Amino acid sequence: MRLPFGWTLDDCGRGALAIALGAAAIGAQFVLAGPPREITGRAEAISGDSLLIEDAYMRLDGVDAPAFAQTCLDARGVRHEVGRIAAARLAQLVYPGDVSCRSSPGHAGQGVFVAACAAGGEDLGGRIIAEGWAWPVSSTGGYSSAHGAPEPRAPETAGYVD
Repeated sequence: MRLPFGWTLDDCGRGALAIALGAAAIGAQFVLAGPPREITGRAEAISGDSLLIEDAYMRLDGVDAPAFAQTCLDARGVRHEVGRIAAARLAQLVYPGDVSCRSSPGHAGQGVFVAACAAGGEDLGGRIIAEGWAWPVSSTGGYSSAHGAPEPRAPETAGYVD
């Protein structure tokens, strides 16, 4: 195997080589994605944390919602389609006006951009988290609890359990 910079496996070890190649691949993602994009238009909610605007898929930065097909049981044993409910709520938030998104450098892969999006001047990620239909995650959007993000109310405190 021929390694970059004339290295050998004895010089850097297989683990260090794997780390270096992984870091290069991650860096290439940001270079290939180009600068941040700004997109404004009518949005369609794909899930509780993703939108389609003008053929561009946007994942809300700093947000993780239940998968579209995810279901949970409440305290009485009744099954609820929490993924579909989260997607429906995001659809309500984006309808009928325009949504403005600004993507972060890089992308989530396969043409999906990570973006901060707003409708009617309101941050969609912050709203869907505040209402409890998604959880804050540490990312460039910074909705993590360390940044003062609201704690999600649902599905946990609505009585939902996996």
